[in-house]
Amino acid sequence: MIKFIRDSIITILFLILTYSFSFSQEINDVKIGIVHSELTKQLLHKNDKNFLPILHWELFFLNKKLSYIVFDDNDLNDFDFNEIDVLILPSVEILSNEAIENLKEYLNEGKSIFVLGKLGTFDPQLRKRIPDVLEILINLKIKELPIVDNIAQQFSFLSSNIITQDLTADKNFLILNRLTPLFAEELTTQAKVIGTYDLKRNTVKPFTGAATIEKEDGKALWFGFQLSQISLSEQQKEIFNRFILNGINWLTGNPSAWVNPFPEFYDSATLFSVWVKNINKTIGGTIPHFKKEKVTLNFFISASAISKSFEQIYKLSSTGNVNLLFDAFNHINKDSSHIESIFEETSRVLNNSSRQKYFGVQFINTTESDLKSVNLIDYYDFIIGPHFEVSFLKNGSKINPLQRLIPNYLNVFDGIIKTDNENYSLELNHLYDQTQKNHKILTHIINEKFFLKSGDQLKEKIKLTVDVARQKNSLITTYPELINWIITKSEVETNAVDFKDDSKLIIRIKNKGRSIVEQIGINISVPSKFKSFDLVGHDYRLKFNGQKGLYNLLIPFLHSGQTLTLDIIYEK
Repeated sequence: MIKFIRDSIITILFLILTYSFSFSQEINDVKIGIVHSELTKQLLHKNDKNFLPILHWELFFLNKKLSYIVFDDNDLNDFDFNEIDVLILPSVEILSNEAIENLKEYLNEGKSIFVLGKLGTFDPQLRKRIPDVLEILINLKIKELPIVDNIAQQFSFLSSNIITQDLTADKNFLILNRLTPLFAEELTTQAKVIGTYDLKRNTVKPFTGAATIEKEDGKALWFGFQLSQISLSEQQKEIFNRFILNGINWLTGNPSAWVNPFPEFYDSATLFSVWVKNINKTIGGTIPHFKKEKVTLNFFISASAISKSFEQIYKLSSTGNVNLLFDAFNHINKDSSHIESIFEETSRVLNNSSRQKYFGVQFINTTESDLKSVNLIDYYDFIIGPHFEVSFLKNGSKINPLQRLIPNYLNVFDGIIKTDNENYSLELNHLYDQTQKNHKILTHIINEKFFLKSGDQLKEKIKLTVDVARQKNSLITTYPELINWIITKSEVETNAVDFKDDSKLIIRIKNKGRSIVEQIGINISVPSKFKSFDLVGHDYRLKFNGQKGLYNLLIPFLHSGQTLTLDIIYEK
């Protein structure tokens, strides 16, 4: 029996948000339930006055004017929640066997659960349950995050998934360690990573902190933390709330649409970066190997070499893209005026000797504090930090757009081409699997000092690397092309409105920017209950993605200010 019901009265469900931006799709006729676990509070967190996981959810729904129903954990024993569409379980750590069976049946009926933290770790007698309910219901094995004296953990939602969609905003948050954050140790093919912790280590295998799981009928969304653990600024609150709404929208089976993170439908991107030691040897020795594989290189040259090599830089720029390699150890005088003079001279030479719209800056042996005092306003459009991290680039209160966008895409993974590694092929495939799964970019660094001594063996590895990149549907590109795509793509927004009475789905795609955007891949997620799904009135073709309920639609281009409206007729 339901213990108590709270219904926030207003039924205007995000109509303004639905038509004004793509963050949340339409949520109509959805019954949402939240489970309040008094047993968990009294038996496991009795002395913790701040342990109120349900309170933050109630505030969230009241602020968003969404209806919801609150259940006591004992209500799960009687299956009084079977008419609820989405059941939210925030830290429900004690469950009976009857409740577990009811949750199984609930998912089998095609319903959805949103779990935060642990679920059913103990039975009502506080005996530890092995496996716990997360593993029983959705095959998710969780562990406590290895924390070393930190008060908070960095957490990032991955770009372009069902939660973040095409929201071009900061997806990085702090998770407070008041409760130990959890991570998913093993993921099945049914699970998709949507967020990871950044522990500043173990970059090849990130710690999964959020995931979506699709079973035959039911769906699940899991966060390894509670809403109360998230430290947010006012701006971040709205962003995070929209992630939550997108998640609920997906759980309820409403259609949604978002822009693919890379041009067309590439799953990741690849950059080949050459650390140039000798420009003449690069032109005569390095370039031909990659030219044969039809790969455009990204050359990184020290500031001193760039300022003295105007004509040679021009030759390099005709075969690739020239970027700055800044090594603090090569510059004894690291005061801000000296660093600024390097950037000023470098930008002058590059602007005069190449047609690049952007150039990258690779910082080596340089700390953030080395650059904090540098005035980089003049380089606002084309300076990128170490591995594209641009946290120190600010122009007063206006944040560099690359600062918001780049960290969400770019490379937590580095691939260094070697000849002395017998397991290179296995490592390479593993790196690309991780890169593909997380929609990231893999940078292959070629150190010419090593490269020029390696001969034919390295040629074979270059060919192998290029072949694997293409097999794994990775876009081989350059820094300027990539930056240009990310910036222009950030101006494209989408929304999907489902008119259930007319069995019609309308998708609107708008280019708010000042430049044309080309090769836009649109991901469309639709419920499995749709029997037919057809685009009408356009020559564009829908293509099944291969993943359950996911379709792709390629838009060749959108002019500045153009809005494209697509009508999709479906049958349930």
